[in-house]
Amino acid sequence: MKAILQSGFGQKILTVMENDGTPLYFRIQRENMLNFGEVVSGKVIQRNETLRGYFVKTDKKSRIDMCCSVFIPTNEKLKEGDSVFVEITKEARLGKDATGRLTAETACRLPDITANLPQEISPIENDTTNLTDSLIEEALEADIGMARGAKIHIERTNGCWCIDVDSATSLLPLREINAQAVELIAKQIILKNLSGIILIDFAGFKSKAEQAELILQIKRLLKRDKRTTVYGFTRTKLLELKRMRTTASLIDSFLTPGGYITPTALVPMIMRAVFKIKSGKAVLVVHPGILPYLPQDITAYCEVRTNGDVAPDFFEVKG
Repeated sequence: MKAILQSGFGQKILTVMENDGTPLYFRIQRENMLNFGEVVSGKVIQRNETLRGYFVKTDKKSRIDMCCSVFIPTNEKLKEGDSVFVEITKEARLGKDATGRLTAETACRLPDITANLPQEISPIENDTTNLTDSLIEEALEADIGMARGAKIHIERTNGCWCIDVDSATSLLPLREINAQAVELIAKQIILKNLSGIILIDFAGFKSKAEQAELILQIKRLLKRDKRTTVYGFTRTKLLELKRMRTTASLIDSFLTPGGYITPTALVPMIMRAVFKIKSGKAVLVVHPGILPYLPQDITAYCEVRTNGDVAPDFFEVKG
């Protein structure tokens, strides 16, 4: 395996890939957000007796107000206005404050998943050939094919993630399809960073013996993932898992609720396309909603034209 760390335009993207180039894990850290594992400075603004902790207004500048404050549960005696360093333990989401803990560290870091892996540092500004964009696009696919025509489909509802094993177009025995599917599903859970309740509908009728076999297999595959609990099969023969949420899923990081690529994920893709134009000044056509997210010196690289009739994640670069 190897780790590719890309940085630029207000974000870092960590891609961990297997030897055959298959993406195994993605992690996005953005400068205008509070990210899991990041350490930020700030000042205590309020004590909450009920929650037994303090709210801290961070020094980090952000376009998104909900990402500016952190709640730290602690018994330490602090006063309003005290300066503190906070390590983020849970990212802000849906209007809620991020959660953190007091720390003396001041470093900003990505998870230790890259430990002992060969690393490739690739600045986004100078990177026009890296395949990270296409790998992420592939990783966001809801339908993932398997050998001999079978596939799995991943869908999110308001209450859980649903994973369906579709055997309709495959001639393989159902038991063999399920054995292949459980390995692919375990990998997709990590890759997409799924969390919360996960329900898996394997193909066909599952005997008690096959159910026990599938439970053992997925527990083995997710053994190193300390966040996942396997509960077993329900009465309707769905395998139920629960995975603790610490960071946003890949879909939350890269797609809006409407299914469009988020602006902060789109900007590096746009800039790579701009830098590919070697002769003359490029012309960039984008939706006007993207303008606030583009670099302030964007006009030094290209002429920007807006079109309100295109999709929010549409862009075109002309030479």
